[in-house]
Amino acid sequence: MGDRIGAMDRFSELPDYIIHHIMSYLSTDEAAQTCVLSKRWNHLRASFPILDFDQIYFVGKDLATRHPDFFSIREKRRFCKLINQFIQFVDASLLRFCKLKVSMQKFRLSMTLLDVEGDTSLLDNWIELAVANEVKEFDFNVHTDQTIDDMVYSLPETIFSAKFLTNLKLSGCNWEQSSNTIMFHSLKKLALDNVSMDEQMVQKFISECPLLEDFFISPAWNFKRFCVSHAPKLKIVTIDGSFYTVESIEIVAPSLQQCTLIHLGNTCDSLTLDEFRKRSPSLPRDVENLIIDVQKVPPSKYAAYLDCLLWICFPRVLCIEAKQRKTSIKFIEVSAPEKFVGCS
Repeated sequence: MGDRIGAMDRFSELPDYIIHHIMSYLSTDEAAQTCVLSKRWNHLRASFPILDFDQIYFVGKDLATRHPDFFSIREKRRFCKLINQFIQFVDASLLRFCKLKVSMQKFRLSMTLLDVEGDTSLLDNWIELAVANEVKEFDFNVHTDQTIDDMVYSLPETIFSAKFLTNLKLSGCNWEQSSNTIMFHSLKKLALDNVSMDEQMVQKFISECPLLEDFFISPAWNFKRFCVSHAPKLKIVTIDGSFYTVESIEIVAPSLQQCTLIHLGNTCDSLTLDEFRKRSPSLPRDVENLIIDVQKVPPSKYAAYLDCLLWICFPRVLCIEAKQRKTSIKFIEVSAPEKFVGCS
């Protein structure tokens, strides 16, 4: 018994940064349970620089994964009550952390907004607190049960001053044109999933992120043209066309190693591939990997689709994925651009 207590004492005497590193491997629930170990661990839990808030831990997987339109009256009342408790928990946890004046490693939020207008000031304040505490990784996923544009949360301009950010992931929100300079001087990874923004905003955004290496985008419905330029460090680009019809793709990135195109089969229905090729003159001629998801491309159009893409882009490795048909084909260049070896 004495040996166990001694071992626990030595464990508790570890430096703060090591205990925080141990906590980083735990889930939110597991990390919260460490506060019972000792008063010191309780304090360290409060100063843990990774703040991960997901409504699933409050409302449960069943309610969190279902659309509110399919709730019974009783379930909806329960869901609203639990969401309000979740909001109070996030607010209290953030305020408590910020009082410690510790730099924030990561802030992640995933929740359903029941009242976008009413919750806006609170969300704006959370973002302001994260930015003020030098957040480095920001993962922000908010969604509503409404489909009206006015019911989508709009990010505050405060986010543009997050100069310590290295990883930014946004989902389900509106990002309006900013008159301010974007200060993402350290940003290396960016993911925009169903974020409402225009083409000019994307170009401005990328051109002012000099260290950007990895870019994922799945735009909103009104997004037609994809253009990337002035991105000297960009290595990976992923374009998911699930929610829109692509009319042109233009990428100027000298360091590009991998380009992934997903669900671009929608192009076949509204735009001929010859038109697509003419409108997309600057997709890099040389790229290390080109990955194409052809799930939504009719088999009869495979040849024309690939001919179009290979005409504007020469990959050393080409992967064609058709997951619904359980098919994956990879072509690897052997010696000359016109010679490929195929393997399935």
